[in-house]
Amino acid sequence: MNHTQWKPEVQATWEKLESFQLNNNNAVFDFSARLTKENGWSRAFTARVIQEYKRFLLLAVHAGHPVSPSEAVDQAWHLHLVYTRSYWQHLCTEVLGRPLHHEPTAGGLDESAKFHLQYEDTLASYRRLFDAEPPADIWPSAEDAFKPKLNRWVDVSRHWTLPKPAWLRHLRTRVVITAAAAVIFAFTLAGCRDLNVFDYRGEEFLKFYITGFALALMVSWMITRSARSDRQARLSDERLTDPYEIAFLGGGGRRMVDAALAALFTRGLLKLDTPKNGVAKIGAAPVKEEMDIDLVEHQVWQALPQKSMAEVRHVRKALIPVTLAMQESLATRGYVFGPAQLKRLSWLAALPLLVMMGIGAVKFCIGLTHGRPIFFLVFCLFASLIVLILRLSRMKKRTAAGEGIWQRLNGRRISPLVEREGRHVLDPSLAAMAVAVGGTGVLSTPAYQPMHDAIHRQAPGSSGGCGSGGCGTSSGGSCSGGCGGGGCGGCGGCG
Repeated sequence: MNHTQWKPEVQATWEKLESFQLNNNNAVFDFSARLTKENGWSRAFTARVIQEYKRFLLLAVHAGHPVSPSEAVDQAWHLHLVYTRSYWQHLCTEVLGRPLHHEPTAGGLDESAKFHLQYEDTLASYRRLFDAEPPADIWPSAEDAFKPKLNRWVDVSRHWTLPKPAWLRHLRTRVVITAAAAVIFAFTLAGCRDLNVFDYRGEEFLKFYITGFALALMVSWMITRSARSDRQARLSDERLTDPYEIAFLGGGGRRMVDAALAALFTRGLLKLDTPKNGVAKIGAAPVKEEMDIDLVEHQVWQALPQKSMAEVRHVRKALIPVTLAMQESLATRGYVFGPAQLKRLSWLAALPLLVMMGIGAVKFCIGLTHGRPIFFLVFCLFASLIVLILRLSRMKKRTAAGEGIWQRLNGRRISPLVEREGRHVLDPSLAAMAVAVGGTGVLSTPAYQPMHDAIHRQAPGSSGGCGSGGCGTSSGGSCSGGCGGGGCGGCGGCG
């Protein structure tokens, strides 16, 4: 069954669900950002989960039987229940036309069997209603969905979490035996006098280490260059014209926020406090009429304190969800690496250097045990650590396609001043583009000096962070937990 074959009431419900917005454009930390952060997902995956959540809601109303969500969909549902006005007033009353309660399992074999069957029925109704297979990464099979799990809330600011490597699930006996044979063969070769680098003496080992580290650095560079070349833009003829996309491409989230601050300053929507001997602070200027400004500018304005003042660094930190959303958008189009891609690429780039540093560390322990001079080896290891840090910090975040666009834009001189009626005035769009292309140095002019001072005169250090909260489906929905978490920020009253 496809959309054209749906009954009118099903089609009407789906049209309402498609137009139903979970995100609030006035919120810096919106529903998608919160769901992304709490689950460690990418923004692109979160968007897909939200779409599947809407499909689940349609099933809950029109499948004709109790339904159960997948774990990912259930997380979206749990979070939506926290937004009580959106859930009960807008979704249930206005969109679905009926209440939709979350009913966790009571435990026991009978409950487990009941929800297992409901989940299978949900998948079957999904195929029937949408004429498509449920995406396996969001809707796993019933066997995978009901495997025993140990879930609990973890504060990652106080605890380390180490995920089990995904490749462990794909290991086969032949692969393990082959790898073990390769390791044994390597140790056998190492036992030979001429091939065992740990038997090399001082100068001989240092030559080996320096040469090997230089080769490892070359391999690291080749790995990142190859990865950057592979990530091409999907639309080769596309040209970036949005100043905030260009700002992120040129200088990341920091420059994107600074460009928006410059535009807000030009529009008179930013108030400044720049003392001679102190930290410059900014705040939102009052608005007398409805603002017609860019979405990014609006989000930055919303993040500014309305009745007080704050340092620019705190504003930037509050806008991390907005900058991450921009990164995901540009990564989807092939101009930059997404957070997960960048993390994998960093590990790949660091691996050859870490291998050589590991060999040096083993030799250091051997020399220390036998009382041999190790000063030059310690110096080499320290220098290697500095090179590794510089290598990762200077690794380009742009793909080859993004680099090509940036090279065409970089070096252009754009003045935020325009001449109108015989005098120079500030132009908001040009201010944002000037910072996007040239950085905040372009603001070092008399007209923009207060804004330049606010951006650059800051106290060292950082503090604060984004708050988060969560809580935990349908008639017949299966869930393994109740409400938990913190940082909900209070309740505006029940209506």
